[in-house]
Order: sequence, then C-alpha cells, then structure tokens
Amino acid sequence: EISHEGMFDQTSKGMLNLKRNLKSNERNVEFR
Repeated sequence: EISHEGMFDQTSKGMLNLKRNLKSNERNVEFR
C-alpha cells in the first residue's frame, strides 16, 4: 500500500530535481 506521504515525498523530490536541472540549464545557456 502506498501512503500519501510517500507519494508527496517523491513528487516534491522530483520538483526539486526539475528546478535544479532548470537552473543548471540556464547556466549552460549563459556560458554559450
């Protein structure tokens, strides 16, 4: 059984990773 907290945990982690990736992508674009 999947708990709602566990699902929320995974989602928030995914969002953090997405934001981190976006920031690194922005930096890469600036360097070009």
